[in-house]
Amino acid sequence: WDSGQLHGVRSIQHGRAPARRGIYQCAVVAARWNDALRPHYQQLRARGLPAKQAYVDLARKFLVDLNALPRLARFRIPSACCLRLKTRPLLTKASN
Repeated sequence: WDSGQLHGVRSIQHGRAPARRGIYQCAVVAARWNDALRPHYQQLRARGLPAKQAYVDLARKFLVDLNALPRLARFRIPSACCLRLKTRPLLTKASN
């Protein structure tokens, strides 16, 4: 999928480095301890992805779930946090 003169491994040079580092560290911890995200990491590694690339993929998945939390705040979530569940909870409309 390379085009132009750039071939091979990509790197990020600009942007919000502190936020990127924090999310990456969350992914590293989640790969070891989070029951919902650990199988995803193990599946990526079993497919042959390098560890760092699997962590970045896990960080992106974590960020997508994190960005969804404000939207999910309108709903009643049966558990303390949907990120700790093995499957996503059934969402029901909150009664105000």
